[in-house]
Amino acid sequence: MTVTLTPPLDQCTTEPMSKGRLYDEYLEAVERWVRRIGGPRDDEEDMVHEVFVQAFHQLPRFRGEAKLGTWLFVITERVVYRRLKKERRRRFVSRLLLHEPPIAEHLPAPSAELERKEDTAILYAALERIPQKYRTVLTLYELDGLRGEEIAALTEITVAAVWARLHRGRALLEKALNGLAFKTQFRAQSSAPKGTKS
Repeated sequence: MTVTLTPPLDQCTTEPMSKGRLYDEYLEAVERWVRRIGGPRDDEEDMVHEVFVQAFHQLPRFRGEAKLGTWLFVITERVVYRRLKKERRRRFVSRLLLHEPPIAEHLPAPSAELERKEDTAILYAALERIPQKYRTVLTLYELDGLRGEEIAALTEITVAAVWARLHRGRALLEKALNGLAFKTQFRAQSSAPKGTKS
């Protein structure tokens, strides 16, 4: 099923856009972009708020040279990736200083819901290992269901570049997922009770 964006991506106008109108027309799109790029998060609402704060600040300088949807998507992408980068740095420092094991090691025995959440966490952990330009195309195509032409309009690249990045991104994602699966299996084996010698 194809998911279309509202308002349309080809909207390019020089008419003044009020803050209220911008918020009303693009709130659902920004929420979806944040969710797809960043994955399931407790601070999703905070990031959406930050996107609009930055958009409102920059709105007086918007002159319609770019499509409004593209302009707002770039702001959203920047906010999400900055937050992800900050969190990766904080997690690294925390483990380094406090010698904390990965959170996944403390998970209870998996149920169907826990397995689903764990699979989602692994997917986004793998996506974090992929360069931004590939991850963006992957999430918009595979998770948001956009067509190549829609992604090209949103990211301001050619349709051919979309397919090239999608092909490369899929290969990188598969490699990252295989690496994470190996590490998860290794940790599980390492933490399993050892047999006693007679």
